[in-house]
Amino acid sequence: MIEFTPNKIAIILGVTLTITTSQYFYFKDSVFDENERVNSDASLSYNVSNYWGTPNAEFDWCERNYYLSEFISEFVNTLTGFLYIFVSFVAYTLMSDNIIISLHVKLNLLFISMIGVGTVLFHCTLQYTHQLIDELPIYYLVSNGALILYFRNTGGGEPRNDLLQNISRIIIVTLCIVLTFILLTTTRENSIHNIGRGIMSTVFSILFLYVFVAISKSLNEIKNSKLNTQMKMLFQKSFLEFLLAILCWVVDNSCCIFLQTKLPFYPQLHASWHLFTCTGLYKLILILAYIEKKPNERIKLNLKYRVLQMLPMLLEGKKKNE
Repeated sequence: MIEFTPNKIAIILGVTLTITTSQYFYFKDSVFDENERVNSDASLSYNVSNYWGTPNAEFDWCERNYYLSEFISEFVNTLTGFLYIFVSFVAYTLMSDNIIISLHVKLNLLFISMIGVGTVLFHCTLQYTHQLIDELPIYYLVSNGALILYFRNTGGGEPRNDLLQNISRIIIVTLCIVLTFILLTTTRENSIHNIGRGIMSTVFSILFLYVFVAISKSLNEIKNSKLNTQMKMLFQKSFLEFLLAILCWVVDNSCCIFLQTKLPFYPQLHASWHLFTCTGLYKLILILAYIEKKPNERIKLNLKYRVLQMLPMLLEGKKKNE
């Protein structure tokens, strides 16, 4: 498998995020384009109930609206949105049985569950407010992950600056609260609302890139061991899953007419985005828990695989010298 060094990750994600951020703001091929999609081929005709009202979200994904249910706009995308809730539940259950979970990791799992709730609401209704409820927890998650990594102990015994950590937490939490208040209480025609969206998306892209680069650096900082080698392999898989997920997101958003009319069946690429981000997030949660605990030499950690050797689990053994 190709080794993704911090520099390679920075370059790959830098280019990728430039594409996705531009597409997020300026190129939405699938938005409000249902009539064009249906009229492009008579075989795509179907009844649209608009049970939740005419879609007013910025994105109307390529899956045909109300095709399988008059009550759910994008049925498969809605169904796969529950994967985030399932993954957070599985991760919490397995980790709480095997290791002591830090507050930061618990918050990550909470935010992943919130992403699941927002995703289900968004794809079920295609309403702009629900789009924001989907996007905001993603911002919370990447902010919390960045805090974990920025104040990580490298294993060299450097003391943590508790005052600086607390100040940083206050700043991050305040920004999240302010952005949430602005976005949920103002209309998207409001200039303050759009400034808030711009800040959120820009900061998210920066922190998303930082999280992956910092994880790669953190794993290189920890002393060589069999477990660390395993965690590096787990990170490589997670990074590839995120790249594949982003590719699905971009293609589904930009090539909808082609996907619906030129292929024998619609490949459900946005649902694949849900799947690959979920599997990638599960691995990242384990890696962040490992990075937090590994520098403590009194804790013995092991990575085991269950369920046909497909489900990784981080196990905590007895402390040394006890």
